Amino acid sequence: MDRTIGLSKFHNPNEAFFLAITPRPDADLFEDVRHHIAVRGCRKCDPGEPIIKPRAMTLEEVREKLFDGFREFHHGKMEPLPSMPE
Repeated sequence: MDRTIGLSKFHNPNEAFFLAITPRPDADLFEDVRHHIAVRGCRKCDPGEPIIKPRAMTLEEVREKLFDGFREFHHGKMEPLPSMPE
């Protein structure tokens, strides 16, 4: 995830989104990741809410990294504003 954040800052697009993979039960991807799904129920099927738990991270760590990506990318976009002419 740190590499993804770094790449977003390097390529500097107008906008970057950091979303969790959240396959619905009827999606093709669902069967491939079934054994990694830590949260059940469609109520949590939201791109901002991680439900797939990586081997080396908790769901809370995934959530924090998603927010870090958003925060770091947009903070970099705001830094030049004070020096811009009115």
